[in-house]
Amino acid sequence: MSDSNYLSEFEFKKKVCEWLLKYDISCVMPPWSDLDDMAYQYRIPDIDYVHLDSFIDENDDVLTYLKGELLLRASQSRSCKVQKFQFYYILRTFIDSPDVEPYPMGYYVTHDE
Repeated sequence: MSDSNYLSEFEFKKKVCEWLLKYDISCVMPPWSDLDDMAYQYRIPDIDYVHLDSFIDENDDVLTYLKGELLLRASQSRSCKVQKFQFYYILRTFIDSPDVEPYPMGYYVTHDE
């Protein structure tokens, strides 16, 4: 996955909102709003990420892939089936800097049905 494939936080929130509008029985678009407004106001829920992989890239920085999932139970879904939205959250750590803090690179959606 190259950097150009990563979604920004806003683009990711927009994808999640599209998914919720399509599958969540309780999610409706307010008539005075649009998808951008909805995504802007959307708060990403607390997610239990699973560490998938870490490796050193060509710049000697550590890239970490965390896997996350949003889940709608059958009772919450318009289709009466379990719906999953799976994605990776990618972090870059600059190990040459004195302040070793992960820098969010973006999101990569793997499954949204």
